[in-house]
Amino acid sequence: MTVDSEMPPDRFSGNRTTHRMPRRQAPRRRAPLSCALAFAILAGSGCGTPEPAPASASTSVLDLVDSVVVLETDSLFVGRPVDVLVGPNGALFVADGAQARVLEIARDGRITRTFGRKGRGPAEFTAPSYLGMRGDSVLMVRDGALKRLQLIDLRSGEFVGSIATASGSGRFRAEGDDVYLAMLRADSGTALTRLAADGTERLEGALPAFVRESPMLLGPFPSEVFVFVDSTVYTLNELSASLLSWRRGTRDLQGVALPKVRRRGVSEDDYRTMLKDPAKAAAIAYNHSVPMLLERTASGYLAAVLYDVELVRDAFKGRFYITLIDLAQQRACVDIPLPAPEDPPARLAIVGDTIVSLEQDVGVGEGTVTTLKRYVLRGERCAWVALPAVDKAP
Repeated sequence: MTVDSEMPPDRFSGNRTTHRMPRRQAPRRRAPLSCALAFAILAGSGCGTPEPAPASASTSVLDLVDSVVVLETDSLFVGRPVDVLVGPNGALFVADGAQARVLEIARDGRITRTFGRKGRGPAEFTAPSYLGMRGDSVLMVRDGALKRLQLIDLRSGEFVGSIATASGSGRFRAEGDDVYLAMLRADSGTALTRLAADGTERLEGALPAFVRESPMLLGPFPSEVFVFVDSTVYTLNELSASLLSWRRGTRDLQGVALPKVRRRGVSEDDYRTMLKDPAKAAAIAYNHSVPMLLERTASGYLAAVLYDVELVRDAFKGRFYITLIDLAQQRACVDIPLPAPEDPPARLAIVGDTIVSLEQDVGVGEGTVTTLKRYVLRGERCAWVALPAVDKAP
């Protein structure tokens, strides 16, 4: 059994789609997703609103250095962004799920190129989602429905090939000719798949023991992010409140619990309660944070972006928080709030010590406004707290 992890944060906002509206025409507000529909996968689930946790004291760690409105036209516009990636020249690439294409946006907000169109053939997408780079010139675009990665040569703008993937792969990274895919697999109890150039797979990492015993948890909690630091893989997923790691090519899992200021994952006891009493599933499930990004910054920290979900009057809202992890000094700067619209959620990327945020304001009168913001992380301003010692994970 392999569970599909192709579930960006839209699943918490009703898979809402931002449509391009004519100028000076008020856009139609999108209906929120009901709690019952969102948790159809958990039979008998009920709705509840968790109490908000206190905000972090680390509020001055982010400096806004740039804010640019994307220059959109009736044919060149951002529809429903699913993922963003900063290219080697500083341009932003946007996977647009509504228009089935990828946009290139210059730093001044101009949309300079588009790639792909709706379809199932070469140079076509059904559902472009996660983005990655091979080297400094090939853009890789994940299409979950077609189970493939499409490759675009940014020098020529041409599609130059595709790579078949399993249906359960979400975020990915390329190293040389190999592709590593985040994939929580119940059948093998692994967390990462390496896809070699010849098409062979190698599985590594591991899942906590209680997840291997209850693989149905992988359905409603599929998100996983990962990053390489030398010979070690670090991951965050929805099924653990810890930063997990293993030596590349192995399944020797270790973990360290992150300090908890706001919500940080669901405990093993909570999971067992959900399995025994599905009526409590919704209230428990929406009392945790979903990992969205994990990157190594230019300052040498791990930067984790988590999406803190709340159920408010049968509608879903979420806020982004950043946690910096200093592995060298075993400390963390926890839950730095990122100012961004709650609905639709921003799309984020990290490059160096900069966080790029693509935001959409679905207002009235002028229609949707898309803004590109850049923040710099200031680790020297952090309120650091010590991490516990690294323990062998169960």
